[in-house]
Amino acid sequence: REDAYPPAAVLQRQQVRLLAEQARQRMIQQIENTPPEVKPGAIGTQQATDVRQSLESQRQEILTSLRSHPASGRLIVNISSDVSRWENTPADIELRAGDTLLIPKRPDFVLVSGQVYNPAAISYVPGRDLAWYLRKGGGATPVGDKKDIYVLHADGSVMPHDNSWLNHNFMSARMRPGDTIFVPQKVVGGSTAWQNITAVAQAMAAAALPIAIAASY
Repeated sequence: REDAYPPAAVLQRQQVRLLAEQARQRMIQQIENTPPEVKPGAIGTQQATDVRQSLESQRQEILTSLRSHPASGRLIVNISSDVSRWENTPADIELRAGDTLLIPKRPDFVLVSGQVYNPAAISYVPGRDLAWYLRKGGGATPVGDKKDIYVLHADGSVMPHDNSWLNHNFMSARMRPGDTIFVPQKVVGGSTAWQNITAVAQAMAAAALPIAIAASY
């Protein structure tokens, strides 16, 4: 149709959903069974207690988010309105019994989510970059991890901040309709192992955002 937006197409497969759900359950179990560890260092007993309490609160928030976002089973596809351009190419994925394909309408916004002052859907303006939309969302809060901001594209792919080839101009990256800018929460005082677990868990929970957005327009 005229108002279709193939770049945000959502292809979901039952087999992928089962594998992703198993991974989600393993992550939940790992977080439940792994008490937050305070980063080794010269800090006082009271400070260590405060940090541990903060990490425990963060752990509960992450668990709540993971439990409320079941695995989707999404396969990333790269299609366009002009079928002849991708028909019989690697992008022309063979469908299987039980697959579902959703072609949403073209969204008119970019979502700014996570640890920002004003999480919101910002009206899409052609040519505007990540930094512009982030400012429209009020910017990152003090607990927002500016070094690990990433973009969840409408097609389900991820543009991480630590991608070396675009590090120098990450904040200048042009956004597309339906993209989500996600600012994760810092892990202050946590051990390296706990920081890694938290980063993966936050990414798993955030991965559900583009699908929820596609289903809403």
